[in-house]
Amino acid sequence: MTIGQRIAQKRKELGLSQEALGEKLGVSRQSIYKWESDSALPEIEKLITLSRLFGVSIGALLGVEEDTAPTEDPAELTPTQLKMVEEISRRYIESLPQTSASKKHPILRMLLALILLFFVWKLFAFSAVEQQYRTLSSQVQYIQQDVENSIYGITTRVEEILESQNALTAERESAILSTDLEHNRITFSFRTVPKTFTADTVAYIEVSNSGGIETFGPFAPQANQTFAGEITTTLSDSITLSVVFETAGVRQTQLLKEYRDLYTASLPSVWLNDDFWHMDLKDPYVMEFPSKFREGQIVYLRPGAQDTGAPLAENEPSAEIREMKVGLFLNKTLVAWAEPIPVPDNYLGFDDCLFFRFPDLKIPLQETDLLCTAILATDTYGRTVFQQNSPLYAAESGTVLLFPDSYQLDNDPANWNFTP
Repeated sequence: MTIGQRIAQKRKELGLSQEALGEKLGVSRQSIYKWESDSALPEIEKLITLSRLFGVSIGALLGVEEDTAPTEDPAELTPTQLKMVEEISRRYIESLPQTSASKKHPILRMLLALILLFFVWKLFAFSAVEQQYRTLSSQVQYIQQDVENSIYGITTRVEEILESQNALTAERESAILSTDLEHNRITFSFRTVPKTFTADTVAYIEVSNSGGIETFGPFAPQANQTFAGEITTTLSDSITLSVVFETAGVRQTQLLKEYRDLYTASLPSVWLNDDFWHMDLKDPYVMEFPSKFREGQIVYLRPGAQDTGAPLAENEPSAEIREMKVGLFLNKTLVAWAEPIPVPDNYLGFDDCLFFRFPDLKIPLQETDLLCTAILATDTYGRTVFQQNSPLYAAESGTVLLFPDSYQLDNDPANWNFTP
């Protein structure tokens, strides 16, 4: 299993929604979704909190230890702990932003890796000496602050020096000005002042996103040698703005800002819960409704506060779900749509949940088959929203449904078959 799968599994074992877990950690539901879909890694601080909340070690979340509660550390580092030190360091460094300065100076990232490795090593050594007073989790929190402060200070200072030496601009900034979700467009404002300026200097704005590269301009200088304006481009999950200064036919390019996950953040999302996990099968390798675990035939989702995307610009409306269907899929092919039902009499939980029931059916399974529930929805701007739940497979000689060790979430509806 990936770290995202482990977080999703432990969250469901505690009966928490992505929103509820986010509230406990002080992060957004979108952050939890990204962790569970393995599109982003939690910061070490959040890994510590998750470890304490789930009652497992950090190593168990990372997949380098057995899924057991944290225990006292021995006087010396074990091979497992050494492996954990390396894994934490590697994953944390990989999660750091790839800034232009760090790309040009790999030594900087190597320096950060060594610093982090030293502090994590120090953490385990300190834990062995002071184990009678503190648990490993509390020590991680204590020393993690030192790690964060040291890395932040060194990174910020070194990159400020490198960027100031190489920057073409004395000032530069950009911001999201407005969005047009109906036409999938986004407008940015920008402002920049070049370090070197002549009377014939003009500026272009180059935009790189999933639709390719667009160039806007030329823009003439305004007062105080300032270039400013607005540009509108396709809304996507990867948008990079750069300014190109042209003087006497010579062009030089400077990065303005990189934007990530804007399209995904604007989409509405719903927390879908099914009880298929660890569901006993009546016959080996046969999923059947009604089942021994009868509640498995019923799924529920919570729209409420979660059915809107994040406003990308101030004072703009969010996207909301307009229509929605819940389906059961076998290897990305629809088996059946669920029908809406009233709230079950024995349900205790959120008041704003919607309930669906799958029809009576029998599905033969093979060892490589993956089952999952998913939501197909349309938002208020006519955009398709597809959200896959964690898949399951027939395990233990086909008698129970479990999460596979590894899988790739695929929320692109073009890769799914909606014809049963």
